[in-house]
Amino acid sequence: MSNVSRNTVSIGDMRAEDVPAVKSLEIAADLSGWSECEYLSEIRHPSALTVVARAGGEVVGFAIARLITISNHADSDSGPLFEMEMNNLAVASSFRRSGLATRIFGELLKRLPSGANAEIFLEVREQNTAARAFYRALGLTETAIRKNFYRHPPDNAIVMSGTVAEIETNLILKSNID
Repeated sequence: MSNVSRNTVSIGDMRAEDVPAVKSLEIAADLSGWSECEYLSEIRHPSALTVVARAGGEVVGFAIARLITISNHADSDSGPLFEMEMNNLAVASSFRRSGLATRIFGELLKRLPSGANAEIFLEVREQNTAARAFYRALGLTETAIRKNFYRHPPDNAIVMSGTVAEIETNLILKSNID
């Protein structure tokens, strides 16, 4: 699939009935394994951001992030301070390189509180060069290495971070090109 039509794929809240399909995507994408119970717990957690992409009623992508409040005190230039920790993002192989992962990431950003000033953090396998390139294209930078972070299979984690403002700018630029 070369380009995902906005009419054929919808992005919405992850629901309990989506978890088996999410788990299948996680396994196919070779992500660090979560149990179905952990996904269900995350859906219910008040600071979790959980979304799925559906095509023809089938789950074809998902993302899970956690929003952490750093400061509720807004200064004159920005709103409350948050950190968004990206936990998992996966897209079905038939939808990769179609822009769907970018849309899913953008949907997570839309779910941030209005006026939020957020920094985004994530870990990605050092050997996952495609994911690292994707996140760099969004505006995240590689900031650290966590040696032997992943166990199955063993791999280092690359810590990446960026601000919502930087990423939103890159998403706007990408949407004008796509």
